[in-house]
Amino acid sequence: MNNKECPVCSSSSLDIADISLDGSVTSDGRYIGQPAMNVYCGHCGYIFVHEQNRPAYEEFYARDYNFLMQSESLETVNMTSAQKIRNSEYLAGFFSEFVQNIDDRTLFDIGSGKGNFLDAFNQHFPKVGIYAMEPSGAYEVLRTKSFLKKHYNAFFEADGFSGQQFDYISLIGVLEHVADTVSFLKSISRIMHSGSCLLLQVPNFRNNKYDLLVLDHLSKFTPESIRNVFSAAGFKVVKESVQQTVSMEYVVVKYPDCRIMPFQVAPDVAYAAGFLKTVIRNAARIDSEFAIYGQGIVAQYLLGCGIFRREQIKAVIDDNHLCYGHLWNGFVMIVGFEEFESKHRTDVIFLAMNPCYHRRVMQRLGSFKVYGLEQ
Repeated sequence: MNNKECPVCSSSSLDIADISLDGSVTSDGRYIGQPAMNVYCGHCGYIFVHEQNRPAYEEFYARDYNFLMQSESLETVNMTSAQKIRNSEYLAGFFSEFVQNIDDRTLFDIGSGKGNFLDAFNQHFPKVGIYAMEPSGAYEVLRTKSFLKKHYNAFFEADGFSGQQFDYISLIGVLEHVADTVSFLKSISRIMHSGSCLLLQVPNFRNNKYDLLVLDHLSKFTPESIRNVFSAAGFKVVKESVQQTVSMEYVVVKYPDCRIMPFQVAPDVAYAAGFLKTVIRNAARIDSEFAIYGQGIVAQYLLGCGIFRREQIKAVIDDNHLCYGHLWNGFVMIVGFEEFESKHRTDVIFLAMNPCYHRRVMQRLGSFKVYGLEQ
């Protein structure tokens, strides 16, 4: 390995996740005929894609990245235990106790996408001046937001802000994509003053085992390992939400006296790798027409590598109503379970969502033959 030291704690206790695949997928759903070699640190628990397997960073995001761009209104929903709301609304509420709705406060959202979070934030805090940055094609939607004080079609560089500081900063689905998490967060701290707050949302690897397939998620975080990333970058956690969902949310502040705590992530990696191998073998046994439940990245992998055939897939079922009426991969309709159940032409369902959601849906599926379950 060219990576000889952990980028977070500088330990040399590195190992490779035991999973042998011919390909991977990007987080916006494209199959790549190149595996994502995941390396993990035996000291701090940080998991990352080996540098020789990473996509060309700026070219990939500026030219190719196309996450949830089928329509301007399309976004994920936050599957909390009590309710199902737009992720943007959930995040605005999660951050609200730290935000003062007064004219001299500012928010800088880095990696804004189409601006869904900023729409929700502006509804809650219309007096806060909002700045936004997005390097991908989603910027063409973002730039139409009339409430923005300034918008940038660029990658973040602290030197470009000439000492300007912001009261609130947000990184929604960003940190897992950056090449060097600690250096990136240290650069973010340069545009923060002592009272600034940073909001982050990242995938939880423990609940997101299919992340082993994702080539452009350069980092995979557990609740323990991301705290070590924060510590290495000079931040402490002041609020967190770690639930039975794919995402984790944090609010952090600058705090230089933080220590890295040893964490053994090997059991998490081994379990995820074993689960993924089992699901792939299980999927290969489907020899009839079937429906996919959920839009988990594993379905894109199975289609891309030829285990699934287009003609087998009769519908994609999703619990996110914002997706209904859109085509999955351009050829099969996304529908709600009720519509599928009333019109279904198959009794076979493959669960493409992560297993943290299996219990939520299995009570509906008693009469179906189900593949993709956690063993």
